[in-house]
Amino acid sequence: MPLNWCRKIRDDKIRKGIIASKMSNFQQKLYDSRAGRILRNFRLNKHKKNSRIEKLFILDGVVINAAIVLTSGIFLSGYIVLLGGSDFLTGLLNNSLGWASIVALASSLLFERMKRRKTYIIIFNILSRLLVCSIIFLPLIIRNNKVSLSILTVMVITGNILWSFFSTGNVVWMMNSIPKDTRKEFIYVRTYWIRIVFTLVTIIMGFVIDALNKSYLGFFIVFVTSLILSIIDAIILINIEEPENSVSSNKRISKEQIFEPWRTALTLRMILSGMRCL
Repeated sequence: MPLNWCRKIRDDKIRKGIIASKMSNFQQKLYDSRAGRILRNFRLNKHKKNSRIEKLFILDGVVINAAIVLTSGIFLSGYIVLLGGSDFLTGLLNNSLGWASIVALASSLLFERMKRRKTYIIIFNILSRLLVCSIIFLPLIIRNNKVSLSILTVMVITGNILWSFFSTGNVVWMMNSIPKDTRKEFIYVRTYWIRIVFTLVTIIMGFVIDALNKSYLGFFIVFVTSLILSIIDAIILINIEEPENSVSSNKRISKEQIFEPWRTALTLRMILSGMRCL
């Protein structure tokens, strides 16, 4: 046993020496850093049973965040300005993804009594993304921009409200599916790839908009790309298994529980802060 242990240490040192000899100083520091250790441990797939679910949730996060960034922020603002929308409307809809999530406080009424939530979560995802992405087709159907802006406002706000239900259910589904001992590494790796991909997507689509002189065609390419990514994400979610949720049949949900967060000073400050951003 001691001999095998010594051999293991020797082999490990040799392996590290070979890797280190091929690395620059920056690569060596990255390899020895906490981020490098987390990424290596995750790649080893010590929990092979759950590795497929973890990879699918990482892919889900990457794809859906790339889709979201293409229908919000500067892209949504630019499209509203192209249609002749006011600054107030631009600010209102740009922040709607944040303040519409307040409605998610009521999601407990829907999810708490369900043993299986996957179907409803995916339906909320599809409806939300269809509503928001489909605003790009309004000028093709309605020639009056004022009418288009009115319908666009309803579609974006409704889509973002549905998105708040999806995001709440999706996070609970994801956390229930990932073992506690790998959860920290999983969240780190997922966030790492999400930031890289949505940054690249934002830059690339920004170049597309500029290359087409901020025309309708440029925004059409951006929103259709977001729609395609949303469909891909729905397919990914369909292929992820959902663990059965424990439901207490005796537990009742009261209105007081739903509106409890509204009574805290922190929640009220966050709401008022979001309203000032408008």
